[in-house]
Amino acid sequence: MAGQPVRLRGGLCALPLRSARSLWSAGLGAAEPRALRGLVLVVAGTGLITPAVGVEVFAMPVIGRLYLEGGAGVAPALASIYRGPMTVVMIVGLLMVALGAIELARAIRQDGGLPGWGGVILAIGLTLWLPLLPRPVRILDGLMLGLGGIGLAWAIWRRGATAVR
Repeated sequence: MAGQPVRLRGGLCALPLRSARSLWSAGLGAAEPRALRGLVLVVAGTGLITPAVGVEVFAMPVIGRLYLEGGAGVAPALASIYRGPMTVVMIVGLLMVALGAIELARAIRQDGGLPGWGGVILAIGLTLWLPLLPRPVRILDGLMLGLGGIGLAWAIWRRGATAVR
């Protein structure tokens, strides 16, 4: 049970990377250079987001426990964490993921072999993927990621099944 938040947040951080890699490896023909640019942006952005996820998973529970045990002096640590360079690095990473997702969606539409609506919905979901937003917005965002991802995964799976026949 204690490891559940670590696995959940780690999986969420890997989501953009897995999505981009699957789309790029689908073979987008003439759109492949654009897809490769999108993949590189998503991978680099995910790398910049990962340290913030590590702080959330490992440091925040410790700070919270210390505060609940009467350590009022730890509260300023929160401000220095969230108003420091970690937030800037995370926002740059989120922008890179968004730009990469848009490039992948453009490559999907340019190629025409995968459903363009799936690429657009996935790109919108990854563009709006911001952990600082309220929970209802994050839930809607997750639904968009799921819908776009399922549409694209279905098309990639069908394309592979057709190629085997």
